[in-house]
Amino acid sequence: MNRSSRLAAIRSLWSVIGLSFTLAGGTVLAQTPIPSAPTVGTVPTRPLPTVVPTVAPSVQPMPGPAGIPAPIVGDVVAPGSVQPPAIIGGKPLPGPAQIWVFANPSGLALGPTSAQLDWKSREGATSYRVWRNGVAIAEVPSKGEASHRIVDSGLAPGSLNTYKVWAMSLASQRAETRDPAGALLEVSNSTVVGTPALAPPTGITASLTSAAANAVRVSWLGASSAVAYRLYRDNQALPGTVAGLSYDDASVASGTHVYAVQSLYSAPQGVQITGLMSSPVKIRVGPFNVVAFGDSVMWGQGLLDAPGQSHKFSSRVRDWLQNSLGKPVTLTSFAHSGATFTPGNSAQEIMATPGEVPNSFPSITRQVLIDAPATLPRAGINLLDVDLVLVDGCSNDIGIATILDPSQPDAAIAAATSGACGGMTSVLTGIRKLFPAARIVLTGYWGIVSPQSDLTAVATLLISAGIVLAPPVAATLGIPLDPVTGLIAGAVTSAVLRNSLVNHSNTFLNASNTALAMATASVNSQQGAGWVTFVQPPFQSDNAYAAPNTWLWLVPTDLFPKDEMFRQRQQICGTVKFQSALEQAKCVQASMGHPNVLGAQAYADAIAAQLATSLGAWRLAHAATQHAP
Repeated sequence: MNRSSRLAAIRSLWSVIGLSFTLAGGTVLAQTPIPSAPTVGTVPTRPLPTVVPTVAPSVQPMPGPAGIPAPIVGDVVAPGSVQPPAIIGGKPLPGPAQIWVFANPSGLALGPTSAQLDWKSREGATSYRVWRNGVAIAEVPSKGEASHRIVDSGLAPGSLNTYKVWAMSLASQRAETRDPAGALLEVSNSTVVGTPALAPPTGITASLTSAAANAVRVSWLGASSAVAYRLYRDNQALPGTVAGLSYDDASVASGTHVYAVQSLYSAPQGVQITGLMSSPVKIRVGPFNVVAFGDSVMWGQGLLDAPGQSHKFSSRVRDWLQNSLGKPVTLTSFAHSGATFTPGNSAQEIMATPGEVPNSFPSITRQVLIDAPATLPRAGINLLDVDLVLVDGCSNDIGIATILDPSQPDAAIAAATSGACGGMTSVLTGIRKLFPAARIVLTGYWGIVSPQSDLTAVATLLISAGIVLAPPVAATLGIPLDPVTGLIAGAVTSAVLRNSLVNHSNTFLNASNTALAMATASVNSQQGAGWVTFVQPPFQSDNAYAAPNTWLWLVPTDLFPKDEMFRQRQQICGTVKFQSALEQAKCVQASMGHPNVLGAQAYADAIAAQLATSLGAWRLAHAATQHAP
């Protein structure tokens, strides 16, 4: 084959390879005319290899780096095809008959913002231009290495990045090529590298490792590619970072705490990238909290309250909860003997006395709205962490002397009771707002006198309560009085007196139950059903005052058993200044008509029966291990 025939074959081969290319933006470059054979140089005499009959892909030369025009594209070999020998610019191109491994670069994500790209050297290339997503990002000179590598930084987390490599050659550059890197020899196949997203940690768990020391361990499942983690408690970052998958938070304050974990990622030059926050996990640290408000019944008048031996029903509810929940339960009681709903003036409200001493102040309203918000936080109890509130009230706003006064008509007692006990609505509303997480138990009262009550003992109660009966009135009611001392001088058996006292007792009981139940319903309708529960103690006729199976303390005289706190109360009352000897005597005898040990236990049992439905939710809320949703 002569020289002209060989040149014609080369032109035909280039035509098969394809010399029409499309520039970015859609401009089509015409095929570059094949220059005539140079007059200088010798054409190789080796035979032409067989070309794989595949159509070369349309290569889109993309804009080069700033200030560098797009190269004139020509003499390009399709990725993976066989390189034919050719002469360009008077110099022969290397042309081993093999598949160019350059055609398949490999990529690897190094983190959320960087990737590594590797490729084999292209024989004949003097440099390489690296493209990412259609933008030239690097010029890599060839220094004879077998392979090349770059690290691409500043990528978007969770992104897909398409890379190509152009093999460039100064040796094969045509005179009209203006690209300093030379002519484009070959375009590699594309490789796609996905960077990991800044995923948050998952499986967040908080566990009490020591309930006594209030120690919490937070653990989690790692996030992909994260190098460290930052812990947050109650939206505040804890000091330092954690390389592992758990953190021990020691000496945590009692209360409800919210933990979250944030993943941290590394970037080039040691920069740390903040990842996403995990779902929060809430855990309760410290005891179950009970708060009590009210009068002498809630206080537990006359009942022992010693460590390990308390007969007050609020304390027995506390002990029952502690056994049922398997964790410590605190009880903070603001109740005291004699408390009323109606607030006094500022001077009266601060005249607090020991709980066993009857005193209208602090009022129940003040207990709830002022004393509790001021006292509980100082004791380390957040108002949001109060789980249960026990409350009663309204009997002192009427007074036992009014309820049992035989001279009062039933209608007057009903009206007085309804009006006084209606004040419970505002008290419950205040409690609900102060303690939004607490269940509220409102307790009622009992019928004081029943058909089974001993009338002689009841008559003593009337006199001790301050009900003054003139001898003619006493005679009408069948109460024999000593004309000198005014004391009962014999047995009382009057049916008239019994009927009057039983009717008054039932009137008070029914009117108070109705008013307290209405207050409960009103608050539940406004604040959410189920938050307030009205509990009526299960007193029966034989549990009334001086009945055969009475659940009430009798007047503490030498004739009747004295209450458990009589001696202590007698001493305390001797230290308090009263306006009269009668008031001091009432202080000493203050336990009369209040629940005794059996009555207090009946209260506690009735309350526990109502609270049993909440145990499951409380166990979950106070569980030693909590999981994020």
